[in-house]
Amino acid sequence: MLAGRSRTIVQDNLGLAEPFFARWQKVFRWNRPMAGSVALAGLRSQSARDFSDSLAAELGVLLLPGTGLGSDDRHVRFGFGRRNFRAGLERLDRYLAT
Repeated sequence: MLAGRSRTIVQDNLGLAEPFFARWQKVFRWNRPMAGSVALAGLRSQSARDFSDSLAAELGVLLLPGTGLGSDDRHVRFGFGRRNFRAGLERLDRYLAT
C-alpha cells in the first residue's frame, strides 16, 4: 500500500516535470528517469552550485548541485517523491520567467 502511494506521487510529479522541462529546454537538459524517484538535470549555461544557492536564498527552493553527489557542477538533482513538488516547481517556473 505504501509503495503504491509512493509510486503514484512519483508518477504524478514526473507528469508535472515533463512540460516544465519542455518549456525550459534552453535552461535544462532533461532525460526522464527510467526508474527511481530522482534525476539529475543538466544546466546548459550556469554553475549548478550558483543556481542552487540563488534558488535557496531567494525562494527557499532546494536543489542539490551535482557536486554534492560526486558529479560535476553542471547538474542539479530533482526529487519526485514529495507531495509538495508542484509548489516548488511552480516557484522555480516563476523564478526562471523573471
